[in-house]
Amino acid sequence: MSTQVKLSQLLDDETHSQKADLLLEIPACSSYEDSREPSSSLIEAEEMVPDVFADAVLIDCFSKEFDSYAHFEIPIHIVVAGKQTEAQSRNLQIIKDERRLLGINLPDGTQDRMNRVRDRTMGATSMDLTVIIKVENDMESDWTFTALSTYIDDTPAMLGQYTVKIDSTMSVRPSDVTIDLALSGEAVGVLYNEE
Repeated sequence: MSTQVKLSQLLDDETHSQKADLLLEIPACSSYEDSREPSSSLIEAEEMVPDVFADAVLIDCFSKEFDSYAHFEIPIHIVVAGKQTEAQSRNLQIIKDERRLLGINLPDGTQDRMNRVRDRTMGATSMDLTVIIKVENDMESDWTFTALSTYIDDTPAMLGQYTVKIDSTMSVRPSDVTIDLALSGEAVGVLYNEE
């Protein structure tokens, strides 16, 4: 799952709604019997993904090298921690507060719904979740923050200070441990404001 946010969205007190891209690896996009028809795995994915991520919409299906992917768009929300509405709580939330610059929160039961999809497809559909958030510094200066258990531009960051330069974009990919905590229902901080 990937999306891009502006640093100003993480620093203000407003709620922002936008789309995230979700790629689901499937065995094939087209039917082996008639390539003009969608594959059974694509039809299954189109039925099952909205059960895991509310309001998911299939955009397209494509092959890259020897792998096939169903591309979905899902709504996400950037919200102040504790102020999200029930509707905003149905999908991934990027949470923020005075201390947390960026955290992730997944709705209760996401892991159970992912497991049901895997069980229904007998493991044929991979539901491993990777989250990539590109943060664009649209502020008037460089911004220094603390990263915790994540990857910054594909470099591991266990606990340390980093700076995103003005007019640049960095990629934030929470670690598997962070994702597992979020899947357990915990709101997990990834980037923190400097005190």
